[in-house]
Amino acid sequence: MAKKMALVPPDILAAYRRPKEPERDLEQNILSLLDESKLPNDQRAKILSQLIMRYQKIMWEPEEPIPVSIANQSLTNPPEELPAKQVEDEDHIMRDIRYTVPRTYEQYIPAIVEKLKTCLYHWNEYG
Repeated sequence: MAKKMALVPPDILAAYRRPKEPERDLEQNILSLLDESKLPNDQRAKILSQLIMRYQKIMWEPEEPIPVSIANQSLTNPPEELPAKQVEDEDHIMRDIRYTVPRTYEQYIPAIVEKLKTCLYHWNEYG
């Protein structure tokens, strides 16, 4: 797919991206500091990395916080309480199997218990 490109005059291009005054001042300060200092290149690089981090922190202003309001819906529409499972109502065979079986196999527990009941298996204190 062909893309169309056009030359844009610099005066129009500058209107799209104008640096802010503090940004321009910081850039000039960094450039003048590095040009004026009579330091070796490794120290200049270290200073430049520190100044770039400060520059980024100043230029990337945090976004305005989004106002959040919490609606108190619990008073208007109380949630329906789910019936609590009673441990006493649960079959002791199913409970013992559920404790010993990994969670991935929990879906098979009711079928296993039904099979044990139809074959007249009984559970004692040893399992």
